[in-house]
Amino acid sequence: MDTLYNTAIIETNGIRTIAGGGTGTNVAFTLLPTATTTYVIQLSDNNTIIGSDNNTTGLSAYPSNSITYPIGYQTAVLQLSTTKISLSGAGSPKINNSFGLYKTARQFATVSLLYTGSAYGWVSFGDVGS
Repeated sequence: MDTLYNTAIIETNGIRTIAGGGTGTNVAFTLLPTATTTYVIQLSDNNTIIGSDNNTTGLSAYPSNSITYPIGYQTAVLQLSTTKISLSGAGSPKINNSFGLYKTARQFATVSLLYTGSAYGWVSFGDVGS
């Protein structure tokens, strides 16, 4: 059993991030405020799981063309409510998926986003749906 130590809960502008040290790679969990409908993925979200419990309109979460993400950048979105998370938005770069699906599949679905560089761009994988 792994034990987390040096765990911190940080809240900024209603966004709660839980991060902890452990025996492996540190991964933080960020729960967006329930009313959040659009979220642009930030550089600071690398190795972070972004959770949404917006049960009314859902969430649109996407990377930005105006941010330079490093190759290997990875984040994930977690659908905590019954309303899906969309992985696109106005002015967002194309996200590639082997099935052409760009939403979470159902409640508790997690979809990861990986930046592979300029040749292939963003790739999504995980529990995707339409």
